[in-house]
Amino acid sequence: MQLARRIQSALLPQNRLAFAGWESHYHYEPAGLVSGDYCDLVESRTGYLYFLLGDVSGKGVAASILTGHLHAMFRALITAGLPLDELLTRSNALFCESTMPTSYATLVCGRADAAGCIEMSNAGHCPPLVIGRSGARAIEANGLPLGLFPNSEYGVQKIALDPGDSLLLSLG
Repeated sequence: MQLARRIQSALLPQNRLAFAGWESHYHYEPAGLVSGDYCDLVESRTGYLYFLLGDVSGKGVAASILTGHLHAMFRALITAGLPLDELLTRSNALFCESTMPTSYATLVCGRADAAGCIEMSNAGHCPPLVIGRSGARAIEANGLPLGLFPNSEYGVQKIALDPGDSLLLSLG
C-alpha cells in the first residue's frame, strides 16, 4: 500500500505552477493511503494550461488504478491538440471500453490561454466557482460522468477571467 501511495503521489502535478500568465495551486489530501481523487495540470506546447480535477467511483486501490488510467489517457490525448469537447468525448469512450460497467468518474476539464479565457467542461462533478470582485458564481455541470455511456457528448463553456479573479475547483 505504501508503494501504491508513492506511485499515486508521483502522478500529481507540480504545485504552485505558473504558466502563460496563470498561477495554480492545489491541496491534495486523500482520505486513505490511496484514493480515486484525480488532479492534474498539463502545460501544452500550443500555449494552453489544461486543468483536470475529478473523482473516480469506488475506494482504495481499485479507484487509484482507475485514477492512473485517467491520468495516462488525458496526458496522451492532450498532446493530440483536440478541441476540448472532443477530448472529453474520446476520453469517455476509452474509459467505457477499458473499465467495468460499474466504474465512472466525475470530472472538470478545462484549458486556459494567456489572454485569460477558459474553456471548460464539467462531466457531472461539483460546480467550480468563479470568484471575483463582484462575488462568486457557480459553473454548473454540462455533461454526464465519464464511463456511463460510450456515446456521451460534452459541451464546453467559455469563461473570461479578469486579473485577480480565481477559479476554484473542489472534490466536494
